[in-house]
Amino acid sequence: MRMMEVLTRISRGSDTAALRRIWTTAFGDGDDEDFFSFYFRPEMCVVVESGGTASAAGYLIPFGNFIYGDVKVRCAMIYAVAVLPDVRNRGYGTLIVRDLIARGHAAGYPAVVLCPASDGLFGYYSTRSVLRDYFYVAERRIVETLSAALPARLSRVSPDEYGSLRERFLSGVPHIEIDRDGLLYQDLLCSHAGGGLYLAETIDGDACAVVEPQHDGSVWVKELLCPGGVDASALSSIASVFPADSYIVRTPAQADAPLDVAPLDVAQPVVAPRFPARRFGMIAADPGVTASAARTKTAPWFGLSFD
Repeated sequence: MRMMEVLTRISRGSDTAALRRIWTTAFGDGDDEDFFSFYFRPEMCVVVESGGTASAAGYLIPFGNFIYGDVKVRCAMIYAVAVLPDVRNRGYGTLIVRDLIARGHAAGYPAVVLCPASDGLFGYYSTRSVLRDYFYVAERRIVETLSAALPARLSRVSPDEYGSLRERFLSGVPHIEIDRDGLLYQDLLCSHAGGGLYLAETIDGDACAVVEPQHDGSVWVKELLCPGGVDASALSSIASVFPADSYIVRTPAQADAPLDVAPLDVAQPVVAPRFPARRFGMIAADPGVTASAARTKTAPWFGLSFD
């Protein structure tokens, strides 16, 4: 039997219909129109062609800068890797991820990051690529009623304003400084559900948050940044505008002891999860980009992943 020819290549303008089909088949969430009108660039997309047909695809998004101590390098994110159901389990996703990492580094992005869609993919990618666990997140589901009586105000802010607030709150924390396009895109996705980028002004100080109501009646606070972690008054200000039965709140993971940052060439998480957190993102970078003698009580922060 003749083996089917498999080709990995950069996408072409003529691939758009096939790419949309791969996207909607894999994700089916309606975000394809936003993505293809806002972000899609053929030269930043890798396609696996099987038997002359585009069967899998993934994208590289310029994402801003990765900041670690005094180091600041350009960062790109691997996004929306998808394989059609009838050709899964053939390693096509691995081919795409490896190609995107190589192309990202060659294009001048020393840091290439990925937010896996499920926890099981962390192990999968770490054994098949140079990606390593790196970013953690504290994620809490809050089901009790949040008081909206505390003096607070929640107001929409522009992506530029949000970016400035974000950098102020993340000063000293290893993190991705997401560029304006990334914040614009996240605001666009959240706005479909009536959410967006917000400033919470409270008696305990300011906070910034990315809020997106969900179809099940819950509210995702996809990023909450404020001094001291989860702030009750900031959550109350969110509840005053977005009342719900439950909230899922993401904040930077706080360690109960200083964290050691290991070199990226070891087959283990870069940051040991010695805090109530879960893995959130991976990084492919030269050890010199992320290895540092600095010790911090906050795990590296990925932030927004457009999920």
